[in-house]
Amino acid sequence: MRLSLWLAVALIAAPVAARTPSALPRTLYRALCDGRVETIDTVTARTRTTDLAAKLGTAPVRGVAGATFDGCLLNQAVYDAVARRFYSVVPDTATTSGDGTIGYRVLGISVPGLLPGGVVKRFASQSEVPRMAIVAGKVVAAPDAETTLDLSNFDRERTTRNQRIEASGSKVLLRLFDGDALVLAVADLRAKTVVRLRGLLPTTALNVHFTPGGGQVYVEAVDGKAVKTGTAATYDASTGALLRTLTDPRIAHLSFVAIAPLGKAVYEAEGTVALVDLGARFTEDPVTSVTPSAVFFAP
Repeated sequence: MRLSLWLAVALIAAPVAARTPSALPRTLYRALCDGRVETIDTVTARTRTTDLAAKLGTAPVRGVAGATFDGCLLNQAVYDAVARRFYSVVPDTATTSGDGTIGYRVLGISVPGLLPGGVVKRFASQSEVPRMAIVAGKVVAAPDAETTLDLSNFDRERTTRNQRIEASGSKVLLRLFDGDALVLAVADLRAKTVVRLRGLLPTTALNVHFTPGGGQVYVEAVDGKAVKTGTAATYDASTGALLRTLTDPRIAHLSFVAIAPLGKAVYEAEGTVALVDLGARFTEDPVTSVTPSAVFFAP
C-alpha cells in the first residue's frame, strides 16, 4: 500500500470537528497497555486515570505466560469526534491458536465518560495487531504505511533515499539519507516541495516531532551519547528556519508524550507531568506515524 494512499485514509479519518470552527481540544487521552486510560489536561497538567480492565469483558492478557503477541489489553486509540468516542483493539483470548494467529475485537469507548460500548468490528485470525482507521464514521482496517515517500514528482530531492518519521495534514516529516550527518526535511504533498531544516541541533530521528498540522518541527537536543540535554528548538516546516530555542531541565528527565494543539509539549514519567510552552498554537490535525498510536486529543 503506497504512502499516499495511507495518508489519504488518514486525512479522511480526521475528525469532522477539526474542519469546523471550534475551540482547540485541551485534553490528552492515552490508552495504556494494562486497560487503563489516562487523561492529561494540557492547560493545568492535572491527570486522571480510569481503569477499564474490569469493564471490557475480555480476558486480561498482560503478563500471560506463553503469549506470543504483545500482551496489551488496549491497543491503539482512534478518536471519532462526531461520535464522541474512541476505538481500541482488544485481543479475544490470552493465547494464540496453533497457527500463531489470534482474533481481535474493536470496542467503542465514550469520551469523556470512558464507558465501554459494544463490539463494532472483529478481526479474525490475525498474525499481528490490526491497524484501524475511521472512514465515513465506520471503523475499517487501515492500509499498511510505507516507510519511505516517493519524491520522484517533487521539485527537489527527487532521488534522495528517505525514511518517513511522522505526518500531519499535508506534510510529511522525513529523514534524508544524504551523507553521514542527520538530515531532516518536510515534504508538502500538495505543493510538491521538500524543505530541509537548517541549523539543526544535535539530535536523533527518535527525538524529532511534528506539531499538529505539520507547521513546525520540534527537536530535542542530545549529547554525544544520544542523551537528551534539556534543550529543544522549533523549526518552520515551510522554510526550514529555526524559530525558537528553549531550555528546560524537564525535557532531559521526562519522556516525551505528544504535542498538544494548544501549543504545549507534553512530558511524563512515573506520574509526573510537565507542559513545555512552545509559544504557538497549532491545529486539530492528528500526528500519525508508522506505529499505531494510543494517544489522541479531545475537548
